[in-house]
Amino acid sequence: MSAVLKVRGLRKEFETGSGRIVALRDVAFDVNAGEIVCIVGPSGSGKSTLLAMVAGLDAPTAGHILLDDEPVLGPGSDRGMVFQKDCLFPWLTVEQNVAFATALARHKRSDPEAAAERARSLILAVGLGAFKRALPRQLSGGMRQRAAIARALLCQPRILLMDEPFGALDAQTREQMQDLLLGLCGRGETTVLFVTHDVEEAVFLGDRVIVLSAHPGEIAAEIPVVLPRPRELEQKLDPEFSRVRREVVTALRAARREAAA
Repeated sequence: MSAVLKVRGLRKEFETGSGRIVALRDVAFDVNAGEIVCIVGPSGSGKSTLLAMVAGLDAPTAGHILLDDEPVLGPGSDRGMVFQKDCLFPWLTVEQNVAFATALARHKRSDPEAAAERARSLILAVGLGAFKRALPRQLSGGMRQRAAIARALLCQPRILLMDEPFGALDAQTREQMQDLLLGLCGRGETTVLFVTHDVEEAVFLGDRVIVLSAHPGEIAAEIPVVLPRPRELEQKLDPEFSRVRREVVTALRAARREAAA
């Protein structure tokens, strides 16, 4: 299986009034094509910082990030980003928000008609066909995140980066969004790097779970999730699901104890 994303020897330091702080140290991993890799870790372990560097929104202090063997030097349409806050433009309709990247595509000499058709298809795929002319304020939190995911997928990114996208949703809506994401990724055409605080979510979505330690963030464990796909919510009751969840929780607790020592 080919690696879409390669992270090698990644280190990130920040300058503060009391000196330099090491946020991430010697982080290295791959994300293969069609894979969902989830990252968990204690608060302050550098999960969002790591995702921001993969997105090209921040630069590493040392190490490098390769996407399709090309160095990541800044933001690009080859990466789609979904945040915890949906970041929709409040004055644009769902259709206009999702199609917003079409204007960017024009500058890359892409076919604007094809991009507009893909926007319409994605709106239907995320279940917002009846709300395409609604403004964000007229939608629920889950519906706004559906629109945000559709927008992130418009340019057919090589990897979808998700920073706790379902963290602010209620439990039922969160499960619906997890199911939606698995459905969108079900054909193996979408590669995902997913940051979450929720261990159950990480195990349910992920093919692998990477556990970061805290202060500084390092890879404490990399745990494969051997559960069949397509996945159903009922699989959360499977003994194998419970075993993997327990393994992730144990690794997280060990990381917290080490940070507190």
